[in-house]
Amino acid sequence: MDTSKTIVIVEDNPAEAKLAEFAFKELAIPNQILIFSEGQEFLNYLESNGCENIAFTLLDLNMPGMSGLEILQSIRNNFSFRALPILVFSSSGFEDEIEECYQLGAKAYIRKPMDYLRFKEILEATYNFWVGQNIQPGRIAI
Repeated sequence: MDTSKTIVIVEDNPAEAKLAEFAFKELAIPNQILIFSEGQEFLNYLESNGCENIAFTLLDLNMPGMSGLEILQSIRNNFSFRALPILVFSSSGFEDEIEECYQLGAKAYIRKPMDYLRFKEILEATYNFWVGQNIQPGRIAI
């Protein structure tokens, strides 16, 4: 597993962002966790730092200001960021919204469970796949 890559959480609700961070710590995930509460803040980070050091991004859809869909659109409009694994992590589950996320380049759409144990299981499975199993273009599994 590549523990040098950062896990990014884009979530406007501080309690949900901290819950995800706490779950990753409880799972003994050694990767750095970065939390952005606003979409533009995340896009500014990408512009300054690129996306090569990011394992995956958990993106909430329903945020004030720039929505998750607008963030997806901005990322997909920038050729440098198209390979970035964006995983929509939302409590919403409308079929048309899910379809639009995939059309805009989301790699997965995960519904946030209400139960913490299930929440933690989903984060663990997500981490194990995207960091432990998935091979990105231009990256070699070690």
